[in-house]
Amino acid sequence: MPETFTRAARAVLFGAIGAAMWATGCAGGRQPERDTSAEPPASDVDARQLREQELQMLDSYGWVDRDNGVARIPIDRAMRLMLERDAFDARE
Repeated sequence: MPETFTRAARAVLFGAIGAAMWATGCAGGRQPERDTSAEPPASDVDARQLREQELQMLDSYGWVDRDNGVARIPIDRAMRLMLERDAFDARE
């Protein structure tokens, strides 16, 4: 497998894992506070819709940057691929 594909695949995987951690609140650390005085409060419906969109992105295939050939894959698939590749790399 070409090294550039492996790097790209790892970049997509780590991006997906980071997004999953952010979406579930597992990132640890404190997020910087932002000025929300000019923003209206978000409703429960908006929060639910945002969560549904985030989950959809974690569970689907799609283009991140089509022109540069960067795609996203479902997080479960990405984790399985990384486990398979690490096991393969360890045997070499």
